[in-house]
Amino acid sequence: MELRQYWHILRRRWWLLVVLPALVGGLSWLTYTPPAPVYQYVIRLVVGVEPLEEDGMAWETDPRLAAAQASEYIADDLSVIVSETAFAQAVSARLGDLQVPPGAIAGATVAEKQHRILTITITWGAPEALERIGEAVVATLESEADRFLPLIGGTRTQIAVVGQHGPFPVGGGLRQKLDIPLRIVLALIAAVAFTFLWEYLDDTIRSRTDVERYTRTQLLSEIPRRSRRWR
Repeated sequence: MELRQYWHILRRRWWLLVVLPALVGGLSWLTYTPPAPVYQYVIRLVVGVEPLEEDGMAWETDPRLAAAQASEYIADDLSVIVSETAFAQAVSARLGDLQVPPGAIAGATVAEKQHRILTITITWGAPEALERIGEAVVATLESEADRFLPLIGGTRTQIAVVGQHGPFPVGGGLRQKLDIPLRIVLALIAAVAFTFLWEYLDDTIRSRTDVERYTRTQLLSEIPRRSRRWR
């Protein structure tokens, strides 16, 4: 089938290509419910340990470098610990009258590490509650870090909070912004597919090609259709 025939098929049922996407877009817009606002609280920490004394021993590497490497290992562990239930229970216990399940705190907390810098992001729907949760997380890290982190050679872990930001609103994701346009595009694709299916099942004769295809004969001549201008 030539491209020209494709075009004729689509032009013959152009209304289907317009009505179906318009109907889907209209219904999607009428039934659209904007998502609830979401807020985030970001905490940045520096994790470190004190260098061990040499005590007369021959060190193959600089003790300061060994301490920096150990700090990175501890930051790796801490990035997992802050999302665990045990840590969330400690945070929940500090909230007092604000009853927040530990599972909800663990599910809303995400940690990312870059060298010795640990970034903790908490996502929540209510800004007031989120601020209290963020402060409880910081207090738990500062006062109970030794409870969750191991000792490195007898040296206690040092955690310093370098920044607390939030709560601040977070915009909807790309999927939410493109929800209705994607539905319209899918409706248009479905309309094109249905148009060609309709054409395949339709046995109406409209052209010389249809006659030759259905009768399996070759026409010798045809009477051209009169144009509207001639009429």
